[in-house]
Amino acid sequence: MKKWILVFASLFIFPTLCLAHRISVFAYQEGSQIHVEGFFSDGTPTKQARVDVYGEKGKKIFSKQTNEKGALTFNAPKNQKKLKIVLTASMGHRAETTFELNQKDQSTSPTHEDSESPKPATQLAKVQGISERTLRSIVREEVNRATQPIMKTLARQEAEKVSFRDIVGGIGWIMGLMGIWMMMKSRKK
Repeated sequence: MKKWILVFASLFIFPTLCLAHRISVFAYQEGSQIHVEGFFSDGTPTKQARVDVYGEKGKKIFSKQTNEKGALTFNAPKNQKKLKIVLTASMGHRAETTFELNQKDQSTSPTHEDSESPKPATQLAKVQGISERTLRSIVREEVNRATQPIMKTLARQEAEKVSFRDIVGGIGWIMGLMGIWMMMKSRKK
């Protein structure tokens, strides 16, 4: 009996042991592309894992597998503001995230700012023979390219957070399996 108390006490002292096979999924947007990456708790990528993408009304709109790096890229669906991304890896491991699309990144149409009075950048573009729309597009692409590593890091940190629910769930699974094992052991006697 004393060793069972020790086992249960160690689960509360070392709760990260319960997360040995947890997977995480995160997504970020770059222009009209959605990038999805999955990984196990030890950082190993979720190779050849299935990714299902659901629209706002719960209808599946996309399904494909990750590559050898645990990554997948697809075009942002039109007429959607929010996506539910579900990653299913080997042995039934599953993770999901909700992703809000940035509609501004998807379009190259003029914004409200374009209709305002000319700005110094606009005047410079006209002098050099580049339209304001082209200049804005170039700047937007370069800013997206420069901030992509930051967005990727932030999304990964968000996906790696361990919640109290995760810890309690892991402990619950272990206690349930131990209970079944103890029941089977007591029936043998």
